Amino acid sequence: MEKRTEFTRNTIEVCRNCKAEGKVEVESFNGRHKATCPICGGSGLVRKHIESFVSVEPYVKSGKV
Repeated sequence: MEKRTEFTRNTIEVCRNCKAEGKVEVESFNGRHKATCPICGGSGLVRKHIESFVSVEPYVKSGKV
């Protein structure tokens, strides 16, 4: 008998793109400068929504090695 559990999870996490700084270094024709992170919009944090499922079923030993 298989058991399947569905779940959703909402979290707020540190932006991996800017490492919570809110700015990233970009290169332009004038050289390198800091610009607002396009992923977090400068906040340094992102909202993550995860939807998934976990399936648990019995292990059946096949007898083959």
